[in-house]
Amino acid sequence: MTSKFKKLASQIQKSYLSNIDQLDPIHQRHFLYRLYLSNKDKRNKQFLIQIAEQTNYYGLNLVDEFNQNFRYGLEKIKQEIRRKKAHYPHENNRYQVWSQNPDLVYFYTVLRECFYLKFFNQSFSLYQQQVEQLYHKLINSPEFLKESSTHSLCIIFYLDYLNNLPIKIDQNKWSFVNLVKKQFLPHQLISVEAKFNYLYGLTHIIICDSHFYLKQPDEILKGYASEIQAQILNHYTSLSLDLKAEGLLCSLLLNQVDEEFKNKVINDLYLNYDNNLKIIDNHKTSRPTHQSCEHTNALAILIARAHNLTHQNTKPQLTLRTD
Repeated sequence: MTSKFKKLASQIQKSYLSNIDQLDPIHQRHFLYRLYLSNKDKRNKQFLIQIAEQTNYYGLNLVDEFNQNFRYGLEKIKQEIRRKKAHYPHENNRYQVWSQNPDLVYFYTVLRECFYLKFFNQSFSLYQQQVEQLYHKLINSPEFLKESSTHSLCIIFYLDYLNNLPIKIDQNKWSFVNLVKKQFLPHQLISVEAKFNYLYGLTHIIICDSHFYLKQPDEILKGYASEIQAQILNHYTSLSLDLKAEGLLCSLLLNQVDEEFKNKVINDLYLNYDNNLKIIDNHKTSRPTHQSCEHTNALAILIARAHNLTHQNTKPQLTLRTD
């Protein structure tokens, strides 16, 4: 990546660290985890360790709730889903499917916390029967696989990463990937919403297989990177900046980069840089904030430092010490 874009990433990093209190804990963790993996300096680690303390408290309580009081936890998820407001057309269908399958959303939420608990070196276990039932419901829920492809894939690859759970995913993950892809037949990819779900699904196959940037994604996924770039170029003006940035990151992770695609996305990231806030405005809201634009800005930093991700020997856990 060019030194100019790396400088932009450093400006974004400085802006976010100066305004980290404007983000809720989930967005803070999302940003700081990725920042740490892309640049393991001591200050970034200290920020992440502060978030680890919140994660360990919240995550362990969530695991206990999942194991011992599932109905109570499920009811809280139902309430959260009812409060969701769609910002994009595709989210209307997604939230409708979520309301019909709140237990799968709950499963995703718990596994996401378990991912970070393991990264932060915490011990835990999940109720075996609950995990097995939800896994089997997921693979038999085509509407959820289609409208919430990213969450579906995250569930499977979280299980793969955790590997201390009763469901052993290693041999089944590629058959699951094919199962998700089958929900998107070529003749059905007509609407922008369908393309959006499909392409985000493809990017998450790559990102999830990297165990969220902890290892190299499998080289058999290079074909997906090529498809992502070609599809985005073909429908460029109708797709979000966030999706374009995620597509570029996936291509960089697999060293399968179309130069026209890369230059176009990088140019767009520059054009949408807000000189006042020192962040990239992803147009999600009329008034950009550090939180509303966090995902795109985290992607920009990862893009600028993709070399660090693909040439690291990252251990799958973080030791919570700063020395």
